[in-house]
Amino acid sequence: MTAEALSDSDQRFFAEAVEIAHSTVWCAMTTVDVHGRPRSRIVHPVWKMDGGRVTGWLTTRPTPLKSRHLANNPHVSLAYIAANTDFAYFDCTASWVDDPAGKRTCWQAFLEAPEPVRYDPASIWPDGPTSENFAALRFTPYRIQWARAERIGRGEKPSLVRLAPTPNP
Repeated sequence: MTAEALSDSDQRFFAEAVEIAHSTVWCAMTTVDVHGRPRSRIVHPVWKMDGGRVTGWLTTRPTPLKSRHLANNPHVSLAYIAANTDFAYFDCTASWVDDPAGKRTCWQAFLEAPEPVRYDPASIWPDGPTSENFAALRFTPYRIQWARAERIGRGEKPSLVRLAPTPNP
């Protein structure tokens, strides 16, 4: 699935969701196993806008469990909940990036990310993006929802952006 270009209004909404995500840093990523059961783990993605396209990146290890889940169903949900209860949800299609240029793009996204989400992946993979157990996941969101706690407290609804039709698994 390819991401759709965002309108100016949607880009502002997206920027707010990314601000919540990047200030929270860690999120719960939920995948689905071969029996249709959800499984969550804590991960540290970064988000980028390029030409109106939304892309998330994750440095990770290609564990057998994660690989099986994504091979069976590439849809993931990434849930950020800040200490003050601001939240951002990114529902995405996940894809492994196996080519060297794509792995370098993922690696660089972390080096260039703003604080506090920035980190140097070499602290985990000292041999760089060609390390044997380094893997890159790309997230293409099809739905983003976010809200600031003070706005929810006033009765406002969360902001929602649908980027593409949600395909059935």
